[in-house]
Amino acid sequence: MTKEDLLDAFFKVGSNVELKRTDKIQEDLERYVYVNGYDRQIDDVLILYKMFKHEARFSDFEEACKIAEPIIERVYNSNEELDFYDIRILTMAVGHTKSYIQSCFIAEKLLKNLKKYIEHERYPYIELAIHMNVITKLVRAKYNDNIDKNDYKKLEGEFFKYTDTARLLCKREKLLDIQGMILVKRGIFFEDMNLIKNGLKLIEDNGTRTMYDIMLRDVNEYKAHIRFPLTVKEFNLLIAKNIKKYREDKSISLKTLSNSIGISYLYLSKVEKGLSPISIYNLFRLSEILAIPVTEFIKDKDADTEENKDTNKDTNKKINKKLSLIEENRLRLNEVNTALVALDSEELSVIISIIKKLVKLRNFD
Repeated sequence: MTKEDLLDAFFKVGSNVELKRTDKIQEDLERYVYVNGYDRQIDDVLILYKMFKHEARFSDFEEACKIAEPIIERVYNSNEELDFYDIRILTMAVGHTKSYIQSCFIAEKLLKNLKKYIEHERYPYIELAIHMNVITKLVRAKYNDNIDKNDYKKLEGEFFKYTDTARLLCKREKLLDIQGMILVKRGIFFEDMNLIKNGLKLIEDNGTRTMYDIMLRDVNEYKAHIRFPLTVKEFNLLIAKNIKKYREDKSISLKTLSNSIGISYLYLSKVEKGLSPISIYNLFRLSEILAIPVTEFIKDKDADTEENKDTNKDTNKKINKKLSLIEENRLRLNEVNTALVALDSEELSVIISIIKKLVKLRNFD
């Protein structure tokens, strides 16, 4: 067999190392090197074989990256043009770079060199494979790399760029199974279980069982990070649990809190039991009175640590003082409202103008 025949056989099988054929191809590649001497592309393919087999056997992505490193480093630090076999080899390796920045850099180099082969029958599929392998790396980067806030914005931008391009390619080539893969990857990245379910359904209906199992394995790998959607009932119960928890943490009675918000004791009691929903307006009022960010009411987490409890105790006096002031102001406003009812329109206009001036003076201060 010629070198081209061997490489084509490898690309046909690709990373599906479960097939028994791969061992035969590996033997043929090693025999070629033994007879003809060292060949860099053949050596690269043997490195990829080792990487794929290790990852399939041990599911060790970090070690797989180390195995692929000689290929990645050579291309990353070289300005030489890539031929069609180099592009195909690197397309398989690009998802196993050390960093997502390195992955994107090599992907750009691959796409630039690929333009020379735009008439090739495999062109759209290789372009799609480049994007898909980079997407895989970007998903891994989100959860496994130490990324600061500024770099995360860049990572998110790169993810959109590669997924959107891949999605357009899928639509053009009518590849529903790959569209499903993109939905799954996007769902994992943005922690959206609905996207993941839709993607898996597309793969199940239009792809192979192997592809479905691979995607399911990816989902299970990141399952701890994915926020499963709650039903309306579960959402209300979660908010109810947190309202009650924070109210009791701050030693505030139901009656005091309901008066401060301006809702009935009975209604707030039903909210805390998950029997009635709470409006966004009242949730923000709760947030203000309890000095708790609104987002905390929709988080499902364990009880506060001892340190947080100590902090809460220190702030309880301030909060109770604030509640007393709110209650006092509420009673005063009731008195004012009663007095204003007896005034005519001219007298009311004078009162309103005085209030507006007071507000302006306060804002100025």
